[in-house]
Amino acid sequence: MIKQRNSVKSVFCRALLMVALLTAATLIGFLFRQIGLTETSIVMVYLLSVLLTAWLTSGVVFCILASVAATFLFNYFFTEPYFSFGIDDPGYLITFTVMTITALITSTLTSHAKRNERSAEEREAETKAVYNLTNRLTEAKDIHEIADIAVNAIGDSFGCMVACLCFDENGAPEKFFIQRISEGKTIRQTAENEDEIIRHVKEMRDGYYDGTDFFDLSVYGKESLLGMVRISKKNAEDILEAKKHLLRSMVESTALAMDRFRAAEQRAKSREEALQERYRGNLLRAISHDLRTPLTGILGASSAIIENEKSLNKATRIKLLTNIKEDSQWLIHMVENLLSVTRINQGTMKVTKTPEAVEEIVAAAANQIHKRFPDRKFSLKTPDELLVVPMDGTLIMQVLINLLENAIKHTPTGSKVSAEVRRENDTAVFEVVDNGNGISEQELPYLFEGYALGEKNSSDSSRGMGIGLSVCNSIIKAHDGKLEAANGKDGGAVFRFVLPLK
Repeated sequence: MIKQRNSVKSVFCRALLMVALLTAATLIGFLFRQIGLTETSIVMVYLLSVLLTAWLTSGVVFCILASVAATFLFNYFFTEPYFSFGIDDPGYLITFTVMTITALITSTLTSHAKRNERSAEEREAETKAVYNLTNRLTEAKDIHEIADIAVNAIGDSFGCMVACLCFDENGAPEKFFIQRISEGKTIRQTAENEDEIIRHVKEMRDGYYDGTDFFDLSVYGKESLLGMVRISKKNAEDILEAKKHLLRSMVESTALAMDRFRAAEQRAKSREEALQERYRGNLLRAISHDLRTPLTGILGASSAIIENEKSLNKATRIKLLTNIKEDSQWLIHMVENLLSVTRINQGTMKVTKTPEAVEEIVAAAANQIHKRFPDRKFSLKTPDELLVVPMDGTLIMQVLINLLENAIKHTPTGSKVSAEVRRENDTAVFEVVDNGNGISEQELPYLFEGYALGEKNSSDSSRGMGIGLSVCNSIIKAHDGKLEAANGKDGGAVFRFVLPLK
């Protein structure tokens, strides 16, 4: 009803404009006749009024009406007998015919030129709107930001309230709409019943659903439904009548952006799965390498005891049993490390941070190392001030034990091993340094990926540290810290991890 009233009002205004222009031409014609100008000048004034009518109004109907009306007005007011439609001179018939044809041709051409100009302006505006939307969509970081940009762009282009509902990877609608409430401002509005939305999707014809209160357009990717754009029914009627092509172009640009994001997500997921598979393979190789040496030792020692029970003296028997005990303890320690890194990588280990005094954690780790390696000496350096760091004390102590144990095992007897803790700005820095042979450049990039260093050397080398370093890296990452390894300036290896103090 409102649209009909607006249409009637528009037609009335255009008709009134045509009458005003023809009236003005008539008055000017009377003025020209008073000052003695020829009828040709008056005809040109009427032609000008027809051209102005064609330029200021839309539609061929008013051009035709203005052309015919101009001819009749010129006949009525400016040809003898005046104020009559009669013709004394038959030559006027040719004048009227030429005038009418000229007015029709010029007004029609003007109307077409105006229509083409208007179409060009609309196409330019549509192209600019789609271009701006596409540019902004390339900067989006996730699918919800894409929806946010889309609803703002559509709302700005059509001056209406717009909302967008995203669908997850399984094709299920999310629990909220992203709705534009004003220029540049959006909110998250709770969606209606999921079954109702799915029913709307199934009922969509040609990519849209014409409901009672809303008009919904589907946002389809290459393989699945990615979202749904919702516009109020009142605004949708006006948009679909005048700018349906622009709306569809903007929705398609949004679909392309969402599809690209989903594809990038899928590629990242595939890479992560491949990395996890590679990690599991590396871990399995590391386990195979690290288990072989202690199990071989346990098997050999136990076989020697069983086979030579009577011939072995007490000292030899105790030495073999001690070797079995040490190998067994190392295996238990390695399995604990393996379980720790597996739980952290799978997200099942909860890291509970509590304020811990660094000096106590370092002292506890050093005590454990001293029990395992009573003959090896190492130096510890802690800050004079009380340094309290939020951490899971047990896990950080395990990191220090692993790093110190690796430093001792991979350096010759008598070499220098030291541990230092210091404060740097808002972080606590832990360093373990040795003066051994250092780390080869080939091994550095893979040090924290689960490789056993021993597998790159001989098969019967000392126990690898790949599992321990994977544990260390995972624990430090779980504490929002960073673990690094490098070769020292004077030789040896430097392992450093940083924990935030806040």
